[in-house]
Amino acid sequence: MTRQGRLAVLTNFREEGAIKPGPRSRGLLPNLHLTRSIQDGQGTEDFVSSLIERDGLQGIGGFSLVCGQVGEPIAVISNRTPNVKDITWITKTRGETVGLSNANIADRSWTKVTRGETLVQDVIHQSVSAKGSKESLVEALFDVLSDDALPRDTDGKSWESRVRELRKSIFIPAVGGRATKKESAEDLAAAKEDDHTSLNKPHQQDPKQLGMSGTYGTQKQTIVLVSHGGHVTFIERSLYGNEPLDNSETQDRVFEFDIGS
Repeated sequence: MTRQGRLAVLTNFREEGAIKPGPRSRGLLPNLHLTRSIQDGQGTEDFVSSLIERDGLQGIGGFSLVCGQVGEPIAVISNRTPNVKDITWITKTRGETVGLSNANIADRSWTKVTRGETLVQDVIHQSVSAKGSKESLVEALFDVLSDDALPRDTDGKSWESRVRELRKSIFIPAVGGRATKKESAEDLAAAKEDDHTSLNKPHQQDPKQLGMSGTYGTQKQTIVLVSHGGHVTFIERSLYGNEPLDNSETQDRVFEFDIGS
């Protein structure tokens, strides 16, 4: 997010088959939006349209890019967006709550997405009704991000069914260990059942008991609040990093600024 109110989020997902190298890395797409010159005259629609029409996004690997300007409709595009008319626009009206995970935004089969939408709506409604503080709202939203619905009773369940259960839980406990590969982490993010021979099986353990190198799970949680007056509160909570943290040692980084300042 920038001080001008421009924001971008990217999630990735696994596509079937081999992906040929594309014209750009999907991980660089948010920066293209955030760092483009504010004098270039391009709005969000111009930017996402140019990505789709000029170079194309096919072959770049599975991703969803959410980008736009605070106070305006937000665009969602992916490597599956064939043309400009298929761009998804969100936050067009007040009161919208839209969930997105490691799948295409049109995929409504993930329980964590629909449950997350409901939980966020409930938190907002309760905060407004109680005229709660910003601090209480932030902690309630962190509770949503920490919602752990992953079944612990895995006895007798196949690897495929256990991986698919990752689609149910917003919070993912640490999975794997030192040998977990990048491709394996993407398969887990996508809750992809096949190719399980290359993955370590999930461990339901505290992260500090696992080797952190290659561990997959919820490592950071981020909340961004913007007031009607344009004041931004951006909070990033680290649950573990290079060195695992105890639950009492979570680390928050807080940034506050006014849009346009």
